[in-house]
Amino acid sequence: MNRVDGNPYYLGLVVALSVQFIICVFTLVVWSLSWFKARWNFICSNVSKFLLCVVTNMILSRYRSLKFILKAYFQENKSFVSIRFMKQVENTMYTLKQNVGTYNDMFGWPIFQHNSWRLFCGILSRWVGLLFGS
Repeated sequence: MNRVDGNPYYLGLVVALSVQFIICVFTLVVWSLSWFKARWNFICSNVSKFLLCVVTNMILSRYRSLKFILKAYFQENKSFVSIRFMKQVENTMYTLKQNVGTYNDMFGWPIFQHNSWRLFCGILSRWVGLLFGS
């Protein structure tokens, strides 16, 4: 084995490649973090929209199941209404009312603002198209 100044001849190459590898890993990490940071708002927005749809569908399915139960009950018992059954329906409707109120408090204004903004953009693009003949 040839030695230069007491070190193996390939030591300089190993150090240079190690430094280059460390720089590449560092660059990859920094770029990945900056990519993720730049898309964080987009990711959060899509996740919140997905969860909004899930919660909306859960409330809607509960209303539909309550409607189905009421229809079935009144088709079977046209003349007799059980007080126990009506208490259950009352409790279920009260719970749904509370859930819808909470849902509107949390998501009402953001949904309204989003829909208003989309309407404004649509009207504006249509207006610009009519004015400038695109």
